[in-house]
Amino acid sequence: MISEAIAFQKKFSLAEGNQFEQYQILMPKLNERDLLVKTVAISITQIDTILREKIKGPNRTYVLGFGGVGVITRKGSEDIPFSIGDRILYVNKVGKYGSYSDFQVIDSRSAVKLPEDFSSEDGAAFSYCFLLAYHALFDKFNLISEKNKNQGKMLIVNSSGGVGSIAIQLAKWAGLEVIAAINESNSKIWIEKMGAKIVINQQNNLSSELRKVEVDHVDYALHINTDNNKIKQTFDYMGDKGDLVAVTVTKDKKNPKPDAQLKVINAEEYFDESAKEVEKISENQKHLQFLLDLWAQEEIQSIITAQVSEFTPKVIFGAHKLIETNPNFRHIVVSNK
Repeated sequence: MISEAIAFQKKFSLAEGNQFEQYQILMPKLNERDLLVKTVAISITQIDTILREKIKGPNRTYVLGFGGVGVITRKGSEDIPFSIGDRILYVNKVGKYGSYSDFQVIDSRSAVKLPEDFSSEDGAAFSYCFLLAYHALFDKFNLISEKNKNQGKMLIVNSSGGVGSIAIQLAKWAGLEVIAAINESNSKIWIEKMGAKIVINQQNNLSSELRKVEVDHVDYALHINTDNNKIKQTFDYMGDKGDLVAVTVTKDKKNPKPDAQLKVINAEEYFDESAKEVEKISENQKHLQFLLDLWAQEEIQSIITAQVSEFTPKVIFGAHKLIETNPNFRHIVVSNK
């Protein structure tokens, strides 16, 4: 089967103009655990824009997108516990078969059925950003994934994107007081709506900003795609107390090096590995179901900052451009209508 996809052949910056093009992608044969889905909605975040500009390797047809929402059109086996026509939320590794495509072959073990009252657009917005935030808080920080079962203060730096917006909500739900660091051009109102108790300016020295708002200590610090200088400022403030997790996007020599106090999550590597190992595939499904439970209980809220229709190179490029140039549009949902 052939699918129309929005892809590019080599990494590019906005200054080079729109390099996205319409391609025809040959879908792989379904194995017994696979599903073929018609893409309904995808999320575009800072992670996508960074990958587009920094992706490494030989030139090839590259389709971005770690997941989204789709409708099942074909099953690899009748034993799969989904039905044709089910609307599902899923994640996958990025690459030749990313979600910037009309159709996708996905592993049924990393998908969950969306309830009727959960919009496709909200589901797509959460998808992989939720998994990264969950992994940081409950796997790397070892917080208890129950409401109000944790104590302490968490600093989240570069918190205006999809991962940050969800991390703020999850940390508050888990019982932590959240201090969010943003650029002064980001919307403070949006970050406070997500659940941050205190908002500081990350363009200034973090230690100075924290002292200014009379925060005497932080127990946890989550850095989302920040430079090593900001991580050093946090270490200077925390001393040898507390834990720090850094989320990076691509494999880069400039990325912070993990040690006893610093844990690093590389998004590209994380999703590549989670698509290979059975245990991690099942964890993805479990965590996506947890997302649906939190939504049903009204414990989390939508993180959509913009929504557009049409799967075209022009629309996809426009979404990337908006994310890179407007600090208040960090996660955009594109509907495939």
